[in-house]
Amino acid sequence: ITKDYTLTGDIYEGIVIDGDNITLDGNGYNIYGLGSGYGVYSDAHSNITIKNCKIKNFTYSTIIYNGTSITITNNTYLDAVSGIYLTNCSNVAISNNTDERITVTYCRNIVIDNHRMLTWDAYGVDFMSVWDSVIKNSTFNYVTFIGIRLRGFPGATYNNLISNNTVKSMY
Repeated sequence: ITKDYTLTGDIYEGIVIDGDNITLDGNGYNIYGLGSGYGVYSDAHSNITIKNCKIKNFTYSTIIYNGTSITITNNTYLDAVSGIYLTNCSNVAISNNTDERITVTYCRNIVIDNHRMLTWDAYGVDFMSVWDSVIKNSTFNYVTFIGIRLRGFPGATYNNLISNNTVKSMY
């Protein structure tokens, strides 16, 4: 899509956001996949909002590369390797979503707030080489290994705040 878009019914393919200053409003409808690919994809764009979507059955529900000023809110991500996958992004607000996993690499100024993780995976949030970011007021249910993983290889992970979260192991 190259301009604001609001779903008016369920769709059965991924969406590419190919421009700046765009809002994708799922309007409560589903974006269904066939078990591979992406639900929503954007590369090198800014001022993107993804909201009110139910994204199901993709390898990656939402992939953002090289983005800045991104808002991801009020979405449900199910049946994916990673619900939200960010690489080389800055100034991203992730809030009020239900998800299975968030993967963030080489990013700064990421805020994850009031996020509900339903994960049977090893990690709820996986930060690699991420700095000046926050994970707060979130719940991680059914975690099999680590609720929040911070790692610095290759690179560095520093100056991050983790506050007021709940991690519930399935064991």
